[in-house]
Amino acid sequence: MTDASTVRYRNTVLYDHGGKKVTGDVLLHQDGSWAFSNGDEDVADDIDGSQRLITRSFQNWHTHLAMQLNARDFSDGYPLHRWLNEAIFPTEARITPDYVRMGSRCAAAEMIRTGSTFAADMYFYPSVTGDVLTDAGIRGLIGGPVSDAALPSHDDAASALSELDGLLATNNEERFGPVCHRNTFSVFVQRGYLAARLRIGRKASIPTSHPCKRNAKGNCRLS
Repeated sequence: MTDASTVRYRNTVLYDHGGKKVTGDVLLHQDGSWAFSNGDEDVADDIDGSQRLITRSFQNWHTHLAMQLNARDFSDGYPLHRWLNEAIFPTEARITPDYVRMGSRCAAAEMIRTGSTFAADMYFYPSVTGDVLTDAGIRGLIGGPVSDAALPSHDDAASALSELDGLLATNNEERFGPVCHRNTFSVFVQRGYLAARLRIGRKASIPTSHPCKRNAKGNCRLS
């Protein structure tokens, strides 16, 4: 059975959802399903698949999409400390919503081109990134930094948490979820804001029982 959007790939390699390798001629349907091709079906396109691999889409579980503009090929060869302090941090101090929007659009275009349909992103102005991914049709988890120190996107932790609360309130769970767990936030917060972060985690039904370690200034680092 075919429809107007079915595409035939000839002489190709396909890995199905169970990881089984299939070779030969196959039909790809609009709903993502596939079938072997007899070669005589009516199809929207007939493609030589001998240099192609058909598999499930890729997912990127740790991204800073907007850094497409300020990290790639940017001060390459610097040691990490110099790269951060002389290149990345000074650039991020001047970052704007428009910068994040443009960088995220560039990253989304590259994801689509390379077969990635999901990103777990954590960067400044997360609501802007969420809008970009929505427009691009890419699923994602969206988060952002929370700090009592001034951020390019917020004056303090309370303001940053308020933005995340707003994202949760308007969240489309089929496309986006909140990022609120280990290895997604680099979070330095005062004790009062730890409770606020736990409140966000409970609201989103996300475990937040990670250890709280004090740094030299007495702030709580969630790791």
